[in-house]
Amino acid sequence: YEKQFDAGFKKAGLPVELKYIAPAISGHNQNAIGEKVTAGIWQLTHFQSVLNGLQVSQLIDERFNPELSTRAFT
Repeated sequence: YEKQFDAGFKKAGLPVELKYIAPAISGHNQNAIGEKVTAGIWQLTHFQSVLNGLQVSQLIDERFNPELSTRAFT
């Protein structure tokens, strides 16, 4: 995912070193589920995800899509 992360952070004007947060919080596991109802590679909450344009419902949870969740995280 490194190239994808680099492109997303550069596009958002953020330091590319932020890409090291993903292995720290989820171990690069795109299917990770946290203790406090967080999910995905960036461990986004439901509110953060919806606020940043992801679809989260009983049928679809875009937090598990690395590309979309990176865009929402940045």
